[in-house]
Amino acid sequence: MDKMKKNIFQNARVKLTAYYVGVMLVILGVFTVALIYAVDYNINQNLTGGVITENQEGGIEKTEDMIEFSIYCIDAILLFIIGYFSYFLSGRTLQPIAQSHENQKKFYENISHHLRTPVATIITQSEVAIDDSFSNEKKLRDVIKSNLEEARVVSKLVNDMLMGSRGK
Repeated sequence: MDKMKKNIFQNARVKLTAYYVGVMLVILGVFTVALIYAVDYNINQNLTGGVITENQEGGIEKTEDMIEFSIYCIDAILLFIIGYFSYFLSGRTLQPIAQSHENQKKFYENISHHLRTPVATIITQSEVAIDDSFSNEKKLRDVIKSNLEEARVVSKLVNDMLMGSRGK
């Protein structure tokens, strides 16, 4: 069961990380396109009107390509960093949920034990009283008294549980 719970939260963490990275990829893509366009535009704008030799034009294209390559490298590094921090932050986001899930599991284990014991006692005593052909009225009264006490324990547990679920 713990392995399944870990898988559920691990899968959620990976999905959440993928969503974070996806959103950042879109934002980074938009900024990259805008930056490359602005650099190309400014380089071409600043050089228009002047006489550009073929040799200078080759240098300008090489410079534009180097700037573009640098931007793509920075984007790749940023995506790696974003992926790492997204994974870290998604773990922090899911931690309270996982803790709540664990607390709920412990609560149900605890309450099921406390409910099963009195119910089993009631059932066992009732079956013995019915099957015991030598029971007299006093024995039957004792069984009924005991069953009533156990039923009150179950009733109190159920009431406490309901009060807890209402947040009181």
